[in-house]
Amino acid sequence: MSGRKKKRSGRPFGGNLPPASRAPASDSGSAAVAEPGQPDSNPPSARTDPPVVQAEAPVAAAPVEAPVVAAAPAETPPLPGTTWVFAPPAPVHAPVTAKSVVVPPAESLSPKLAEDYAALQSRLPVDAPGAVEEYRFFREKANLAKNARLLAQCTIDLGAAYDAAGDAANARIEFQRVVAYGAAAGEAALVGTAKDWLGLLAQSEERYEDALRLHLEALGALRKSGKPQPLSRCLNNLGMLRAREEDLRDAIECFREARDLRAAAGDRSGVARLEANLGVACLGLDRDADAATHFRSALAIMDGMRDDFAGAGQELVAAVCTNLAVCAEASGRLEEAGALSARAAAIYSDRGNSRGLADARHNGGYAALRVGDNDGAVREFNLSAEAGASAGERALAAQSIFNIAVAQARGGNADQARKTCQAARAEFAHTADPDGGRRTQELLDVLPNANQSDVLEKILGMAYPMRKRRTFQAARFSA
Repeated sequence: MSGRKKKRSGRPFGGNLPPASRAPASDSGSAAVAEPGQPDSNPPSARTDPPVVQAEAPVAAAPVEAPVVAAAPAETPPLPGTTWVFAPPAPVHAPVTAKSVVVPPAESLSPKLAEDYAALQSRLPVDAPGAVEEYRFFREKANLAKNARLLAQCTIDLGAAYDAAGDAANARIEFQRVVAYGAAAGEAALVGTAKDWLGLLAQSEERYEDALRLHLEALGALRKSGKPQPLSRCLNNLGMLRAREEDLRDAIECFREARDLRAAAGDRSGVARLEANLGVACLGLDRDADAATHFRSALAIMDGMRDDFAGAGQELVAAVCTNLAVCAEASGRLEEAGALSARAAAIYSDRGNSRGLADARHNGGYAALRVGDNDGAVREFNLSAEAGASAGERALAAQSIFNIAVAQARGGNADQARKTCQAARAEFAHTADPDGGRRTQELLDVLPNANQSDVLEKILGMAYPMRKRRTFQAARFSA
């Protein structure tokens, strides 16, 4: 994998990282920090950014533990009478460096405190409501106990909780703090884990050159650490970035190595997510057969681990079903394509995901159109258009409306097809889609001869094909 920089072309594959609503900050440590003793400027209750789902939380290697080194708190005061092991982030004009952190000597880990923290992680994932407050409070307890190892882990998890709550600024502060401490303590796993997180934040802010630099630095540190779990996460996130750069072959290399590491560790849930990412990358290269193999492998694992893919994890199942339906249709397995689309539609409907529902219903309609079930196709395309409009995706809704006209024409209802063409034309004009306008006129031109077999085949070729769900699963939180 080379570290070459390529010309960026935006976000061709959609992805699941929403752009941050804040101005990007430097990853070197220059970030706005609340004055000591003052509350966060953006408390969790005031945040509106949606949490990112279906991801995994980097797990840090243990730094050396230590007694307390006096320093002011970063965002809220510690418990009365305490100071902090980690130095707080430096002011905006002075980036955090290893020199600004005192490396304390080693100290034994408190088993009771570790047990309490494991219970907190089990009870309250970092992307759950209220996680910021609870993880911040536990960090104070770790500081009181002078437990540097636990403090490092808790700081990473607190940064993850901030990220899930949409607070990229405070998330960055926490990860920068861990980078500085890990560099000073010689803890490569800490440095790599925190830089991987900073790379994800850069991706979410569309700072792709910074993201590439951070992920490559993280990769180098994690390879030195010999820790397979954080290494596989970093490879996954680097692969996702490569895919966004349209460097899909490098992306496949990253995903494959990450999958093999997860397989060696017996992490079947992680393998399933990486198989899904491999499938999406293969779809981007039009390698439908390879993509189908990866999607089938992912779906088989997911179906065997239903508890691991419950709730929000079901949307990953739906995305895999949607993409596998595309592969099935391409190879002529039309009934399977229809069944997979129906399964995806049911999941998206239960989850309230109108955008995903629009795609799944559209694909179900196309499968029905291919097998000659024109009434079924009209029904599915209607539902797709409604879902697309509900999601604010008028361009997608217009495509499904046009496909309704195709199904009506192939069903022998030319008059109704003409009326539907007019509705589709209006939508294409509203969305400034010249290709849609051209297709509509071509369909209107051939409608008088729609009863001829060769014309019916031509009309089928005018329809908008199945849609792919080209979203990759970032390695953020644990499932």
